[in-house]
Amino acid sequence: GKELVYRVDYSRDGEIWTSIALDLRATELTVSTASFPEPGDYHFRVTAMNGLDSASATMGPIVIAQVKRLELPVRSLSFGTVPLGQVENRRLRIRGVGTGPVMILGPSFSNPLFSLDELLPVTVPAGAESTLVIAFDAKTAGTHSGTLRLESEDPDVGAVIITLDATVDASGSGGGTG
Repeated sequence: GKELVYRVDYSRDGEIWTSIALDLRATELTVSTASFPEPGDYHFRVTAMNGLDSASATMGPIVIAQVKRLELPVRSLSFGTVPLGQVENRRLRIRGVGTGPVMILGPSFSNPLFSLDELLPVTVPAGAESTLVIAFDAKTAGTHSGTLRLESEDPDVGAVIITLDATVDASGSGGGTG
């Protein structure tokens, strides 16, 4: 007979199925938990086909756990020297380095001259990257510093603290770069 070809599907309810692999010729398949939309109970179905004949086996539920992890390449942002009355922006990259999506929750700033342009929460998928835009409003001359606290679903990190600093030049000759 013809060589067996396999299809592997998953389902949350055992009725609506989503394919993980089609036309698989190997008898084993490694699947990352990041392939699933969320953690929880999943059913699996393997169908073996050799032309017109096919047979299926269903198993489950199997608990799929996902690890929510985030990584920030930097823990401080400097806005440099900003002319009085200007708004300067910096980008903060956040990476999802776990096996499931991680949610970044509400920000809190220790200095009201710093703010976040995006609305939170933001979900960063596993293996992906998101960028937050942090703004500094140069309302008063002098040196300003503060912190940004971002809450997250990462069970090991929880809240992330980013230090912020800027100098406001009242003479109008500042050289901020966005």
